[in-house]
Amino acid sequence: IADAIGSLPAPTPPSEGGGGVVQLQPNGYFIDPSGLIIQWGSTPSSAGGANSIHSQSFPLTFPGAVFTVCVGTLTSRSVAAGSQTMAQLISTTTSGFDWFADALEAGATHRVGIHWIAIGQ
Repeated sequence: IADAIGSLPAPTPPSEGGGGVVQLQPNGYFIDPSGLIIQWGSTPSSAGGANSIHSQSFPLTFPGAVFTVCVGTLTSRSVAAGSQTMAQLISTTTSGFDWFADALEAGATHRVGIHWIAIGQ
């Protein structure tokens, strides 16, 4: 491990005069002085959310590129024990992403939302 860590480049020091810009909100972002942007948020469970496609906008449009978006399922408390729900990323743009929600049971109409994080520049 020490060899792997030792081969990493030294971190870029923050630019003079600041350590970045942050919006500390439930749907927020951090802009590092190097230009790296990390955004996060959640989309609450929505009625009829199962077996449907949803769109989510980022709090801030990435001026360059989106490197990755990760989503995690957020299910309403009314879902029965043993029920399975899922959320899947479909596509991304610099202004947001589309995701698919489904309840993995025949005829299920569970409410599905997501927590998400995006990294880009």
